[in-house]
Amino acid sequence: MCIESAQSILDGALPELDLPRFQQAAVRSARSGRPLEDVHHAVCQGFLLGIASTDRPPDSDAAFERLRHSTRAIIDTLGTISATLSRSYLSELQGIVAEQQSSAVTLVSALLAGRGPSAVARETGFDITATYTALALMVPVSDDPEARRHNSPGQCAALIENTLAEIYGDTALSQFSDNGGTILLSDTAAYAGTLDDLIVRLSDALGVPVLAAAVEGSGPEIPAVAEQAHELLDMVLRLGFRRGLHRFDDLALEFQLTRHGPARQSLGALLDPLDEHPELLRTLECHIATEFNRRRTARALHVHTNTVDYRLQRIAKLTGLDPAEPAGFCRLRSAVLTRSYLRSESGNPAAPPREPAPSAPG
Repeated sequence: MCIESAQSILDGALPELDLPRFQQAAVRSARSGRPLEDVHHAVCQGFLLGIASTDRPPDSDAAFERLRHSTRAIIDTLGTISATLSRSYLSELQGIVAEQQSSAVTLVSALLAGRGPSAVARETGFDITATYTALALMVPVSDDPEARRHNSPGQCAALIENTLAEIYGDTALSQFSDNGGTILLSDTAAYAGTLDDLIVRLSDALGVPVLAAAVEGSGPEIPAVAEQAHELLDMVLRLGFRRGLHRFDDLALEFQLTRHGPARQSLGALLDPLDEHPELLRTLECHIATEFNRRRTARALHVHTNTVDYRLQRIAKLTGLDPAEPAGFCRLRSAVLTRSYLRSESGNPAAPPREPAPSAPG
């Protein structure tokens, strides 16, 4: 593109710049880690090659050679200046970003460790609000090898950070590992309506369906609230959910059932009649994970919907609880959940049910 532009200029015509192609080239360079100064250098080299490859009739050789020599000198000089500016600018920008990220990391680490919001605010300079929403986030590994290659853990964290910045500016605090982490959002009343949109946008940015759990609390409660959010996330994973936002208020009953007490043993025992019928237990787990959807359950198990209906009827007969009725389904779901915790504590964890990965974020 640069060669053609240079040739057009020397032919006496303004080049028709395809700016979207330049933008796409810049994006590819950024994603591949190519330094900005190299990009500028490639542009200059393209113009120089365009000048060198342009022919002129013999009667204009002398004048054109002088023009070509002068133009090459100008472009060389501009390339040197551009590279110098790029190095200095980017070095300073990286320093500023690193300093800001260090302050943000210090802040979120202090809050999650239980430091008082007032003391943290004085030490870091950040305005600590009275109320927060803690989001426990899980980013599943994509089944697409190409997507896994482009979305390394570091790139995933950068994409999440960029999405948070686009929506919340610098008010969102976050801490990430390889496959998820914790996000702290201040002023929950203002942000409550956008949390579902946030999960959708994160899923779009990452190319995989993101799963999250949200719990609200005040500044001094942040460590407990964040821990509760991750416990809630673990619970929805055991229920087989693989996408979307799940709030504490919607699952408070199930959450309470996972706490220690006699209710857990009683609920877990409801599934004992299914121990000799693993295909029925698997069907029930899948039916819970698909949120009581016969077609999706059949697709996940690779069976006909009539087979699903037959198995659900057998579950009702063996347990005395009908999955087709709201009350029966609620107790069976609670039993599956509590049994998962009981098995984990006994050293015999059961793998959570899993649906086939979707082709696009849900």
